[in-house]
Amino acid sequence: MLNKWVKLYRYINLLKHIKMKRPEPPTLYKRKYKDDDEVSLRDLQTAYRRAAKMVVERGDQFLPVFDRIDKEIQEHKNREALKARAQKVAQRPRPDPS
Repeated sequence: MLNKWVKLYRYINLLKHIKMKRPEPPTLYKRKYKDDDEVSLRDLQTAYRRAAKMVVERGDQFLPVFDRIDKEIQEHKNREALKARAQKVAQRPRPDPS
């Protein structure tokens, strides 16, 4: 019987010395991108569909959001097309100087 209490006492003392991490509070919203990061086209298209639904379901007050996302998508596509053209130009052989 005494042996049982000694083991329990040792176990409790052992637990006192173990430092456990405190659980972190739940995060309500975690940002996917930092301020300087470029948003992916896929995420923009998802936001575009959601904004369109909001305009249809909740009214014109969400039109500025829809418009902004539409402009962001167009800018993203224009940037990608410009990069593709630059890549083609860079791959062309140099003309002969003669």
